[in-house]
Amino acid sequence: MARRIAGWSALALSTASAVIALIIRDAIVPSEMIFFGVPWLLRIGLLGIAWILLRPVSRKCLLLGALVFTISITQGGRSYRYVTDSADRAGSFKVTLWNTGRSLWKMPREWPALVAKETKLVVLIEAGSFPDDTWQRFTATHPDLTWKQLEGGIVVGVRGRLIDTTAFGDADRFRCHRLRVEIDGVRFSVFAIDIPSQPWLLRQPYLDRIRNVAENERCLILGDFNTPPEARGFDAWKDRFTLANDSGRQGFRETWLYGLPVLTLDQLWLSRDLQNHSTIKTPTLRSDHMRMTFELGTLPQGGK
Repeated sequence: MARRIAGWSALALSTASAVIALIIRDAIVPSEMIFFGVPWLLRIGLLGIAWILLRPVSRKCLLLGALVFTISITQGGRSYRYVTDSADRAGSFKVTLWNTGRSLWKMPREWPALVAKETKLVVLIEAGSFPDDTWQRFTATHPDLTWKQLEGGIVVGVRGRLIDTTAFGDADRFRCHRLRVEIDGVRFSVFAIDIPSQPWLLRQPYLDRIRNVAENERCLILGDFNTPPEARGFDAWKDRFTLANDSGRQGFRETWLYGLPVLTLDQLWLSRDLQNHSTIKTPTLRSDHMRMTFELGTLPQGGK
């Protein structure tokens, strides 16, 4: 009896997550918890558990499971890219984004990989608080970048000029820092983001706040959103910004968990005068988030 109950529960949760993903998404807290907590890959896993526990499977359960499986595989297929996009990369520059898991100061072996020759901007989320001597050693690893520790454990580095920073978030939960930087003589607005991960907090108010303070030109918004791009709060973003994660990559789009395609939490959004040529994801056991490297450029005049 307990086996059947567990099997029915797995089937019900997988079915509910499929319906929520297609219809209401994260409109209310209960649906948000299922929407974020049971993405397509975990939904397939639940179907496998239900299949094992409910054997022999009735015709109705088989049809329902097949429908949920088809929805899930379709979502996974949309996430996957077979080839990278080709584009003219003249004048491009690289951006590194990584949620380091609060202990970057303890990982000196990872420091050299953060910056390549073409890297002009580095944004590190949950990097933790560096002791003074460790911070000096960290910045000395890449002395050609200007480094700054921001409130909430965010660390940024710019190969160029860091003009100023402004905080728009709440110190206890939501981190949103605007940086005005100059790279190769061109000014950009960069928003470094860390949205809280608590599943009972609706994300839309945070996303609306970011959208309201973001610029429409030469603007980069990147960080750990703890929110998949399919969330309702991003609907209003898509007329002003494009998701860099969707272009120039091979493999799945998801950036979490330890290399498995579970959720796309680490994102870079670009104003529509910018474009992404390349996305490289590097998994590491040092953090449950992948290290992201983007190669950006300006959109050709007249492009959309």
